[in-house]
Amino acid sequence: MARPAVRRLALGPARRPGGGTSAERRGGARLAGAVRRCGRRRLPGVRRQHRPRPVQPGLEGLLGGIRFRDGRIAEAPIALSEVQAYAHEAAVRTADLLEAFGRPGAAHWRRWARDLRQRFRDRFWTEDADGRYPVVALDRDKRPVDSIASNLGHLLGTGLLDETESALVAGRLTAPGMDSGFGLRTLDAATAGFNPLGYHTGSVWPHDTAVAVHGLARAGLHDAAAPLAAGLVRAAAAFDHRLPELFAGHPRDRYARPVPYPASCRPQAWAAASAVLVLQALLGLEADAPNRRLQVRDRLPAGYESVRIDGLTVAGLPIEVETDHTGAVRMRAPEGFGVTAVR
Repeated sequence: MARPAVRRLALGPARRPGGGTSAERRGGARLAGAVRRCGRRRLPGVRRQHRPRPVQPGLEGLLGGIRFRDGRIAEAPIALSEVQAYAHEAAVRTADLLEAFGRPGAAHWRRWARDLRQRFRDRFWTEDADGRYPVVALDRDKRPVDSIASNLGHLLGTGLLDETESALVAGRLTAPGMDSGFGLRTLDAATAGFNPLGYHTGSVWPHDTAVAVHGLARAGLHDAAAPLAAGLVRAAAAFDHRLPELFAGHPRDRYARPVPYPASCRPQAWAAASAVLVLQALLGLEADAPNRRLQVRDRLPAGYESVRIDGLTVAGLPIEVETDHTGAVRMRAPEGFGVTAVR
């Protein structure tokens, strides 16, 4: 069996953040200022459509992708669910940075993230016959846009959801309506207006699938991540390992190969980067360079046996990861680094 290699992935900073150079201190101040401006909004990331200015043809798919289950397109301005997750994680990470650089304000951002988490629970969750789930967005009248879409994968691993909520989202993403067998559809197949060749209404975007796989892994839901990752690997083989921007969301049980999207870019940067993110998710690979610690899973799912990954660096030093014929993982770490194997 060929032993594929992935190269040039830097996993962590070489410098301990406490103190830092003057450039690093200025960077921390700029970041704090940017998140402070974001914090003035109670619900971040509102997408506005200015009228009567016409919508350009290239944006029709984007705007039409945010729709209710009955097919109605949501009216802008729109508050997207994943933007709440990005803002939450940004606030928490900014608090970490402020503490690391000895700057004030960390407690404020942790409170801001906590309050956003509660507002999200109060306003973005709904329920159907299969139970509770977070909606894709709020429309201009703050009504929940109740479709199930790949956007939900972006919530995972950001801290916005608790363990129970993450499991509920995982169940939605891995259901047949979302998992095409070649990756994650942008819109659930049961939604009115679903189109497997729709730009944002049923196609599969490799980067979207990779983000969901990584989020599931960060949330500890490896069993849910594995089939989505396997589907994307199948698709990559069908495209000669040059994944396109997107492809059709037809089901694998009816189509032996993924159907190309006619106007898709190939190769495409987001799609190419998906391979690295999926690999990191499957390996559970995390680095804490200042404290000289590495983390990796002790075993990969079936199908990833006898794989070698080199060209990785941490703190400017090389590391190498490989699996044996059983999928057991072995890491060669730089001298002085501790390695923790997790399930």
